[in-house]
Amino acid sequence: MKNVYFILFGFAMAAGIFAAAGFYPMATIGFSVITRREWKKAEHAAEKFYNTQNLKLGIGPVDFSRSENATLKRGIERESLTALIESELMQQAGEQEFSDFDSRVEERVDSATRGKKTLERAATLSYGLNAKDFQRLILVPQARLEVLTDHITKKGVDFMDWFENFRQSKKIRLF
Repeated sequence: MKNVYFILFGFAMAAGIFAAAGFYPMATIGFSVITRREWKKAEHAAEKFYNTQNLKLGIGPVDFSRSENATLKRGIERESLTALIESELMQQAGEQEFSDFDSRVEERVDSATRGKKTLERAATLSYGLNAKDFQRLILVPQARLEVLTDHITKKGVDFMDWFENFRQSKKIRLF
C-alpha cells in the first residue's frame, strides 16, 4: 500500500512541475494542444514587437503591467492566442488539402530566410525571440497562410470563406 502512495505522490509532484512550467492546455483544436507556455511566448513576442514599432515612431515603450494598459494587454493576449489557433487550423487544413503541405511550408520558409545572416539578430531585437522560436511562431504560420491561400485561390474559391467554413467544422476548446 505504501508503494501506491509513493506513486500517487510522484504523479502529483510531476503534475505540479508541469503546471508551474506552463505545460497545461489553453486551447485544443481537435487533438492538437496549445499550451500556456507557448501562448505566453507568443504574447511576449507581440508585446516586444509592439514596443519596437512604437520606438520606430518615436513613442516610448508601453509598460503592459500598468493598469492603464490593461485593455491593450487583453487585446494582445486575445490576438496572440487567436494567431496560434489559426496557425494550427491552417496546418490541419493544409494536411487535409494535400499530402506535401509541410514540405511546401518548409520550402517557403527556406526561401524567405535564405542568405539572411541578420535574421536571428532581427528576431531578437524585434520580437525578443531566438531564431528557432521566431521561425515556429512567426515564419511558419505566415508560410502556412501563403501556401494554403495560393492553393485555395487557384481552385477559384474565396480563401476567407473557405477558411471560415473549415474553422467552423473543427472543435476548438478554450480553457
